[in-house]
Amino acid sequence: MREMATKSAIITLITFTAAAFLLLRYPQVARCSESSKGTKGSEGHLGSFDVNIMGSGYVYFQPNPRAEGEKDPFGETKVNLTYSNTFHNSLFFKLSTRFQIDTDHKSEGAIDSFKDNEQQRRILDVNEAFIEHRLGIFDYFMGKRILSWGKGDNFNLSDKINPKDYTDFLDNEKTGVLLAGLKLYPTGNSQLEACIMPLFTRSRIYLADSRWAPCCNSQVHIEEDIPSDTMQYASRYSLYLENLDIDLTYMRKTEDLPTLMASPITQLIVGPQTLVEKYRKMNLFSLEGTTTLADEFELHAGAAYHNIDQEKLYGQFIQYMAGINYTLDQRVLFSKSIKLVGEYLGYIDVDKPENEKLIVVRDFVRIFENSLFLKVTSTVTDFSDFQIGNLFSLKKSFNDILRVEYKYSPSDKVELKVGSDFIWGNGKTIFDQFDKNDRIWASIKYLF
Repeated sequence: MREMATKSAIITLITFTAAAFLLLRYPQVARCSESSKGTKGSEGHLGSFDVNIMGSGYVYFQPNPRAEGEKDPFGETKVNLTYSNTFHNSLFFKLSTRFQIDTDHKSEGAIDSFKDNEQQRRILDVNEAFIEHRLGIFDYFMGKRILSWGKGDNFNLSDKINPKDYTDFLDNEKTGVLLAGLKLYPTGNSQLEACIMPLFTRSRIYLADSRWAPCCNSQVHIEEDIPSDTMQYASRYSLYLENLDIDLTYMRKTEDLPTLMASPITQLIVGPQTLVEKYRKMNLFSLEGTTTLADEFELHAGAAYHNIDQEKLYGQFIQYMAGINYTLDQRVLFSKSIKLVGEYLGYIDVDKPENEKLIVVRDFVRIFENSLFLKVTSTVTDFSDFQIGNLFSLKKSFNDILRVEYKYSPSDKVELKVGSDFIWGNGKTIFDQFDKNDRIWASIKYLF
C-alpha cells in the first residue's frame, strides 16, 4: 500500500511540477484548439476558465426499508471548475475540480485520495489534472484523466479505462484515474493509442445499507478481494475510412465492478451471510465499427471477448452490441426534429465456470446483458427538448427502467431540467432491488 501511494505521489508531483514550469516558462499562450477548450467561460492570456454550478433535487414515491437512514427528499449541489491552456502551441494542460455537498452526507472529507477508492465521495474532488504534449506525429500525456472509448450510445464494450461513481445508479459519472499514454498517427486516416495505469481504482458502489445498494443488507458480511498486481494497460488502433470507422482494442485490466461470490454450503443452509467482493483480472479483445447511410442513419456494432484469469473458476464470455441512430430533421406534430436511438447488448458463454467452492451471487460486470436500450429525443423549440429513455432487461424476466425528461435552455448559460424515473423489477435481479426507487427530480445548471 505504501509503495502504491509513493508511485501515485511521484506521478502527481511530476504532473503539477511540469504544469508550474510551463506557466513560468511560457507566459505567452497560443489559442486553445477547438477539441480541447470549453465552449463556455473566459479565455485570454491566462487560458480558458469554465465554471458551472448545478443544483439537483430528488423526491422518491416510496420509502425504502434498506435505506432507513437516508433522507427523502434528497438534494445536492455541485460546483465544477475547469481550467485549460495551451502553451507554446503544443503543450496542453487541463485541471478539472469539483466541490459537492448533499443533504445525506454522501460526500465527506476534504479531498479525494490518489487512488480514489473510498466508498464515500469527497467534498473536493480532482476529476482531471494532466498535461499533454502535442507534436503532430505523436502526442503523449500524463496525469489524472478521463478517457472515452467505444462506439455505442449506452453500451460501450471497450469503455472500461475509467470506473464510475454509482452512488446514484441512474446518474452515474466517470472517475478520473492516474495514467500515462501515447498517441501515434501512422497515416492520415489511422491512430494508435496506448496507456498504462499503475494503480487500481474501483467503481464507487454501495453494496449495502443504501437505496441504491444493488444486492445486500447490513447483516451480510462482505470480504474484499483485490489482486495484488495493480498494473493495467490498454491499447486501441483506429482506422477511419470513407464511410466506416473501425476500432480494435486490447486491455489487460482489473474489473472495476465486483463479482460477489458465496459458498454453496452457506448459501443452502443459512443464506449468503458472508460474501467475497471479487475484483477479477482479465484480458479484453474488442472490435467495433460505425457507418452512416444517407446522412440520416448511423449504424454501429461490436464484439468483445473477455478472458478472465483463472477461467475455470470464472469462465470466459463474449459480449456483442448492435445499434442504430436515426435523425429526422423535419417537423412532426409539435417537434422540429426527432432523433431515435436503439441498441441491443447480448452475450455468449464460451467457457462456463467450473467453480465448486464458490458460486456467483451477483456479477455486476454482466448486469445488462440481453438488454435493449431505446431513446427518443424530440426538439420542441430552439430552447427546449423532450426525451424518453427506456432500458429493457430480458435476461431472466421482464425488467425495465424508464426515464422521462424535459430540458429548457433559455440561453447558453442556463439549463433547466425536470424529469421522472420509473423502475420495474422481477426475478430477484438488480432491477428488483431498485423497484421502490421511482422518483421525480429537477436540476438547474448555470455556466459562468
